[in-house]
Amino acid sequence: MAAVDKTPTISSPQSLAISWFPRADGVFLKDDDEVLLSQGKVAEIPFVIGDVEDEGTLFSLSLLNITTDAEFVDYITGNYLHGLTSAEIDKLLELYPADPAVGSPYGTGNNFTFTKEYKRLASFQGDLIFQAPRRQMLQQLSCKVHTWSFISKRLKVPGIGAPHGTDLENVYGGGDMADYLIRFVSTLNPNGATGIDWPPYTEGALISWSFSTATSH
Repeated sequence: MAAVDKTPTISSPQSLAISWFPRADGVFLKDDDEVLLSQGKVAEIPFVIGDVEDEGTLFSLSLLNITTDAEFVDYITGNYLHGLTSAEIDKLLELYPADPAVGSPYGTGNNFTFTKEYKRLASFQGDLIFQAPRRQMLQQLSCKVHTWSFISKRLKVPGIGAPHGTDLENVYGGGDMADYLIRFVSTLNPNGATGIDWPPYTEGALISWSFSTATSH
């Protein structure tokens, strides 16, 4: 615990590149989770998995000192994607352009451009740490078990959109998401006699259920 207290937190400039992610120890975890997934060495049981729309925004507020393309690249290659080639860096910049209109919080155009790189960093961190692992699980397991995916777009806040943790209000505070999850725990299927039918995520239908402000679809 003393060591944890001395390492950078998610509110530091290190942001989500923290030291205390689950690590392979050769006993409980034989390898990194993404490797185990790709090798099919995970339990094949139905699951529900989801994220909020703007997972990366809260964790990018500590990075407002990053204001140029070069600083963006330096941060990504120094903290997350080590050893990228020039071609890979070019691809990264293509996938995450310096255009705030396509960054996170999504759907906000050029608003909330606290710095030129803020919405770009928020998109990257949200994808790398949250959205990509969710999609990997779905891609690897939806052909073997029943799976359901969701994106929560509720409780939006100016500047950070629907940030990390805002889905919990609809889980613990009651509402349609809680109803779906209770039914899933009981029957391994979120659908029941009431409510809108939530279609599963399958190889042929890559559906992520959207929990929006007014309704779910």
